[in-house]
Amino acid sequence: MAPRRGAVVSTPDASTIADLFAVRTSLETVAARLAAERATPGDVSDLRTLLEAAQRATERADFSRVAELNNELHLRVIAISGNPWLSSISSSMYLHVNWVFRPGAAHRAPHSWAEHIRLVDAIEAGDPKEAEAAASAHVAAAAAAALENLGLR
Repeated sequence: MAPRRGAVVSTPDASTIADLFAVRTSLETVAARLAAERATPGDVSDLRTLLEAAQRATERADFSRVAELNNELHLRVIAISGNPWLSSISSSMYLHVNWVFRPGAAHRAPHSWAEHIRLVDAIEAGDPKEAEAAASAHVAAAAAAALENLGLR
C-alpha cells in the first residue's frame, strides 16, 4: 500500500523471471522423472482428467480456470513424484508461477497444454528421460513466454 495511492501491484522484472524459472526447471524436471518412475494408472487417469478439463476451459476462453488447472496439473505431477520436499517447496513456488502465468494465459494456454500432453504421455509410458525432457522443454517455453508477455524479450 502506498500513501494516497492505494495498492500497488508489482511487476516482475527479467531477473525475477529468470530466477523463478531456474528453480522451476530444477524442481519440475526431477518431479517429472520421479513421476514417470512411480505413477500408477490412477495417477495417470487424474492427469488426463486435468488435461481434459483444461481443454474445455481453453475452448470456453475461461483463462482464470486454465491458470488454476495449470497449477493443479503441475502440483499433481509433483505429488506423484512421491518426494515430500518437492511438494513442500513447490507449493510456495506455484503462488509466484501463477502470478506470471495468468496475464499471458490466453496466448500461452494452447501451447502449454500440448506440452503438458507430451509430459503426461511420458509419465504414462514410464519413460523418466522423456518426462524430464518434456518438463524441461515446457518450462523453457513458459519462461520465454513470460518474458515476452511482460515485454522483457
